[in-house]
Amino acid sequence: MAVMIDWCRGMRMRGLRVQNAHQMHVTVSRSRDMRVARLRIEAPEDSPNTDGIHVAESTAVTIQRCHIGTSNGCISIINGSFGVKMWDIDCGPGHDISIGSLGKGGAFAAVADVALDSARISHA
Repeated sequence: MAVMIDWCRGMRMRGLRVQNAHQMHVTVSRSRDMRVARLRIEAPEDSPNTDGIHVAESTAVTIQRCHIGTSNGCISIINGSFGVKMWDIDCGPGHDISIGSLGKGGAFAAVADVALDSARISHA
């Protein structure tokens, strides 16, 4: 993991370039009122299990105007995340923007109020 944001409130991340991280490039966890803008995330198309932005247990997260080129998911939103807004996302190579890993093994999990506007997914 290249960048981990944990237990933050009101943070702004802008214009960062993250390249060739193992697994997640940027993780936002247990945070509130986050704005992520104009990130450029890149990994070789054949790199194993590289995700772009991973959001977990966070509220009011905005992800905008980002280019994410990884071998796996561009953005993943998992349990306990609410109010995630994404727009003008360029995803590719990579294969998805996902809400995932919910209810595995019968466990209760929740994600709500997620919006995506204007995304381009290529090489899917």
